[in-house]
Amino acid sequence: MRLSSGLEGHVSNFQRTIDGFLSGLSHERLAGALEQVNVYPFDRPIADLGLGTLTFIGVAALLTAVLHGATGMAGGILMAAILSHITGIKAAVPVMTVALILSHLSRAALYARDTNWAVAKR
Repeated sequence: MRLSSGLEGHVSNFQRTIDGFLSGLSHERLAGALEQVNVYPFDRPIADLGLGTLTFIGVAALLTAVLHGATGMAGGILMAAILSHITGIKAAVPVMTVALILSHLSRAALYARDTNWAVAKR
């Protein structure tokens, strides 16, 4: 997917890398190509968000948690949208994935003794 004359989309660049692998190019050459098309996002430095941004994220997390607690939905989606505007989508997706897994595990632990296991096993 060509975005402009000087900028390529990640899908086409990644496809070219796969084509290079299938044609037998060396690992060193392919690793350099992957770094150029930004498939290795972990090589980038960690951004210093600052106290104000972290406070905003904390307040947003509290408000979306209250919304999620009151309605039972939309908390994670809304928080992911807010976080992606601050940190970018590549950082927001794994952060929200871990956060939601921990959230669901904590709820499962809290409600485990109140669960009707006979009904749950059906």
